[in-house]
Order: sequence, then structure tokens, then C-alpha cells
Amino acid sequence: MSLIICSNEIPGSGVRSSEFQAPFSFHNHLEQPLRIPADSEVAVQSLKINKEGSISISPNTVWYEYFGIEPTAANKQQRTSTAHYVDLNIDGPREATVDTCARDFISPALNRGVPNPETFGLAAAVPKRDAGGNDFEGWDMTFQQRANASGLNNRPSTYVNKFGTSGTNGGLSFNSASHTLTATGKTGSARSLNQAIGTTSPLALNNGVFQVDLTGLKPGGVNVSWGVGLTRCQTTAGAVNKLYNPQTTENFFPEIECDFLVGGFQDPATTSNRYLYGYHLVEESDDPQYDSEKPLSMKKIDYLDNGDFPNASGFYNWSTNSANQQLSKLKYTVDNENVKVEVFSAATGKWGTLIDTSGANATKNKRFKPLCDTCRNLYPFIFIQGYPSGSQPFITIDSWAGREISGFNYGSPLNDWWGYLASVNLQQTLGKAIDTREYNQFDAATIGTDHTFKGINASGLFEDYVYKLIVAESVDFESAKANAAIFLGYKDQTEVSPSSVSASGISQFLSEDAPELKSTTNIFVRLNNYNVKSYNAGQSAASKIIYAAPRFSTGTAESTGALFFESPERVYIDLNNPNDLVSNMFDLSIVNEDNTLATDLRGKTVIVLHIKEKKVIK
Repeated sequence: MSLIICSNEIPGSGVRSSEFQAPFSFHNHLEQPLRIPADSEVAVQSLKINKEGSISISPNTVWYEYFGIEPTAANKQQRTSTAHYVDLNIDGPREATVDTCARDFISPALNRGVPNPETFGLAAAVPKRDAGGNDFEGWDMTFQQRANASGLNNRPSTYVNKFGTSGTNGGLSFNSASHTLTATGKTGSARSLNQAIGTTSPLALNNGVFQVDLTGLKPGGVNVSWGVGLTRCQTTAGAVNKLYNPQTTENFFPEIECDFLVGGFQDPATTSNRYLYGYHLVEESDDPQYDSEKPLSMKKIDYLDNGDFPNASGFYNWSTNSANQQLSKLKYTVDNENVKVEVFSAATGKWGTLIDTSGANATKNKRFKPLCDTCRNLYPFIFIQGYPSGSQPFITIDSWAGREISGFNYGSPLNDWWGYLASVNLQQTLGKAIDTREYNQFDAATIGTDHTFKGINASGLFEDYVYKLIVAESVDFESAKANAAIFLGYKDQTEVSPSSVSASGISQFLSEDAPELKSTTNIFVRLNNYNVKSYNAGQSAASKIIYAAPRFSTGTAESTGALFFESPERVYIDLNNPNDLVSNMFDLSIVNEDNTLATDLRGKTVIVLHIKEKKVIK
């Protein structure tokens, strides 16, 4: 008889748990070959494992994620961020290993909670384990931000005509070789429908630059109206934002709706000239035609004295541009909440500031609104009014600092909060609540209120922004249905701040409690390199299984963690060796019922084999 102790970790031998010596699949060598007599049989005398078990995943598990300034009771009306609803995006209960749960369910969910081009796709979760790497202690969840987008240029390859196109009746044509958009609508009101949105990638919010060349706007020497802007996703073709009221807009083309817009527009009531105007999508509740169900409108920016365009000169005359500064390029730069617009003068060879959020004169009505959660994902917007005939005007896209992110799609509810609101018809509730906070109100009573714009800090991170998990219902964060405190490992807590924040801005959340694990699977020991024969009827196949472990550890009610099994009566399996067998290797695996490896085992596994000659019955 022979007793053989096998383990994936051999003390003093240098053999440790690894990819090739996993706790569920390993092999041991003997320095001196073992002679096994003919007609022998083998049994498992004992088995020691560390079984992690599985975790229950419910489709009803809900939490919220917040990324913005430190919230206080006093600053709610100035917060540009809100807490975002997160679930596990499954249609029924699941069981999974903790590794699978972290990778396939929690990590994607964490990313859906930060739908921002600087954060989406970077959040991740892994199991948190003890110092030995064995016992599951909860989750290790991290959030981080992308680096400065300086020099990034991923010009869109796809543009969608907002109102469609039907030959001469509307739209813009896109030339992907030259990155130009040319007016196609030439007749009547169709000329105002020449609007296109680039849908390839959202603009970076850390030095994100959008630059266009304007020199193609007068091919025949005649002025047309035009506009270059930044817009949130527009989810319904041929329709405007559900919160937009065209009756209160100050733009002369009420069909134009986007978050930020600069262009040359004509006021037909006062002049035939076109002037350089800026607009943004905001609320003005004292407008006579204000509608609380559609509170937003395109309101004009008084940019004079907020940059390089003095008040004494009035709004820049685009119609006489060729004889004056010869503005040839326009550039947006976005840094977190700040949107800046500059124009390039071919006459002076210099860039000049048109609209900015900083400076002594950057008061509320002279600057753009701050970016907020409804418009964190911005896309290029182009409008060009066509000529009735002849060569058509065009705009060339010089650069677009778009974030190309794996799994990120235009308007998707999985990565765009406005897209999510549209998918569940919540624009007029949750969306409106953000778009009508004080920073976005431009009525007489609030025009003098200030907002502290948050930009980018010296480390290239969003200034003063923090991450929070809301794991239970909180009035402050309006986190209805949040119930993930136990699942995420924060029992009896509501709002959770990071355990640590690194110098590079990585915010780490470490569970304080371990969610309960359970084991509902059976495991089996397989001896792979001997001529044993057993059968797995569930798989309709022969097997090399030599031992079936009970669900609970011997003498206990434990089914996970450190488990020990020793049967009072061993079951021997024939080695089918008619002759003596000389061997120095034992190749062992621990498998599930379906013969797949039991990858939920951790740490050290010990299998004690007993080999003996069969009794001969005479």
C-alpha cells in the first residue's frame, strides 16, 4: 500500500500556486519512481481545499454614482452633477464566481454610472482578498480619469443630417477626404434645415479642441447664415430636444437647437448684414412665451468686453469680415465645465477670445453656461444656409479632439446619460431638474447669481471633483430604490467616499464587509494520467473522476472557505494495470459536475491518495 500526498504548493520546494499549479489543476513529481503492483486501485483518503463559492446576482440590485463637486446642502443649485442610477443590467437572477461577477457585472455597471468621456471605460472592480490571496473580503473598485487631450485629433467620419436630406430640399453633404460639410438645401425654408451632427466620438473634456475653417463660406462672394456648435446627442431624427421651446429662442432660426452655438446670423427685422453671435441652451423663465414643460431656449451671449471684442464696436459684422479682421477659423476649447471660443484673424495672424468663462468681465450673461451632466457628451454641430443656386458654401473640420472609447456609442443609454433619459422617457423629469438649476437660469432674478466654474487642476484632473457611491436611499442624492449596501460591502451605510485617492487621481473603494457567498455546486477529483475509468452520465461520457466531495466540510455546515473532506469509507477505483506500473507523476484536477475546472478554488489544495492492491477473492 502507498499513501501519496499531493499539493499545488509544496513547502520548501519552490513549487507555488501559479497558472500551471493552480488549486484546481496541478501535477506533482516524485524524485524516485513509484512501483505500483499489478491490479491495484486508488482512492482519495482526504481532500483539503479553499472554496470561494459563488455570489447571488439580482436584477433588482441598484446603487447610484456621483462624480462632481463635494455635495453640501448649500450648493445643490450650483452642482452640475447628479447621482446616476446603476443596476447590473440583467433580466433575471444569476450565480457567478466573484471573479466573474467583478469582471462581467460590477465593472460594466460602474462605468455606466460615470457616463463621461473622461471617465467611461476606466472604472473597474476586482475581488478584494486577504494578504494570502485566499479569503474573499469584498470588492476593490477603482475610478480614474483620462490624460490631457492636447494634440488629439479624431475628426468624425460620420455625420447625421438632423432633419434628413432629400436632394435640394435640405441637409449637408460630408466629404470624408477633405472633412468638409457643404450645404445642399437651396430652396425656401429647407435652407434652415441644413444641419448635421458628427456622431463618431464625444469631445474630450480635458483640453478638448474643436476647430473649423470658415474660408469656404463665401464661394460666390455672397454671405449666408451659418453656425458651428457643440450639442448633446439628439436621439430623435427630425425633432428637437423635448425641453426646447422654439417660441422663446433668440436665434433667428428656431429649428436650430444645440447646447453651444457661434455663427453668422442675420436679423431680418433690423439689417441685411450678418453678425457674429453666440447662443446657448438655457432657461429664461420671465420670457412671455415661457413654458415650464419646455423650459429651454437658445439665448444670445453678450460677448462684448469679455475677450478681444470691445463693446464700442458692437457685435462683429460678419458681412464685412473680408474687409476687416478676416476671421478665418473658429475654435472651441472645453475644460471640464468651461467652454471657451476663439477666432483666428487672417489680417493679424492671431487668435482672439470671443467667449470665455474667466476674466473680470465674464459675468453670467457674457459667458457660456457650465457643462452639466445632461451635456457632458458633446458632438460637433454644423449649420450652413445654402445659396438658391450656384456653388454652395462649406465648412472644413480642422480638428476634433474626440475620445475614441471601446464600447462607447453615440446616444447609447449605456454610456450617455441624456441618451439614457431619452430611452426611459425621463428628460422632462430628471433631465429638466439638472437643466433648470440656478447656473442655467437666465431670468432677471438670477442673471446676477454667480457660478464657480470648475476646470482642470495642475494634475490634469477635474478640479475639486469627487467620486461617491450611494448604496442606500438618500434624500440628498434622490437615490430611490438604492439597495446595494450589502452587495457592495457597505452594510448599514448610505453614502460612501473613496478609501483612498492617489496622486494620479485613482479613487479606490474597498468593501468594509464581505458579501455572503454560497456554494451550490459539487466538486470532483480527477486523476488525469492513469488508466482509471469512471463515467459522468450527466455528460454522457467516460471520465477519470475518482472522488466526489460532499457539499459540506467534514463535521461542519460550511460549504465555502477552508474545507476538509475525509470519508469514513473510501471508494477505490481500479487502475486497470495488469502489470506492475512505474510512475513518478500525478496529474490532478478538481472539476465541476460538467467536467469544467473548479476555478472558484483559491490558495492551497491538498489531495491524499491511497493506492493498494486489489483483494483477490478465492
